Amino acid sequence: MTPALIIDRCRELVGQPVGAIAQRWKAEHPGGRAVAAYPVWAPAELIHAAGMLPLSLLGGGTSVELTHADARFQSFVCSIAKSTLELGFQGLVKGVDGLVFSNICDVARNLSSIYQRNFPDTFVEYLHLPQNCTSPAVVGYAAAELRRLAACFDAAFGLATGD
Repeated sequence: MTPALIIDRCRELVGQPVGAIAQRWKAEHPGGRAVAAYPVWAPAELIHAAGMLPLSLLGGGTSVELTHADARFQSFVCSIAKSTLELGFQGLVKGVDGLVFSNICDVARNLSSIYQRNFPDTFVEYLHLPQNCTSPAVVGYAAAELRRLAACFDAAFGLATGD
């Protein structure tokens, strides 16, 4: 496959609703789980190591009209956060078994609780990432937080994630 074809395939995949990708993968992997994570410091490797399909939750871009999310955020909040919530309201994450958010910005800090409030039957977890990367405690803290997230996956999905 040429680099141009690979790039075209990636563009095609990014343009599809994350829920549709999850449903298609799960049809090919009966009993499989898919977890979407808000981007940047998303724990894709941890999701994959747990035997699940890691997906990026990148918002809806220009393909999603904000019809419900605007009522849950102030007018100045970025479109990525608003359209990420709107994906839920429009059913475009249906098929995704869980969502993971982290603290990439102030809005993302609250997005997980807003998702939990509006979609109480969806697994939603917030990953508390270290803020002071020069602290000697950062490695232990980050490792403990990743173990906590793995334990949440195990509790929610019955996975043997181990340490």
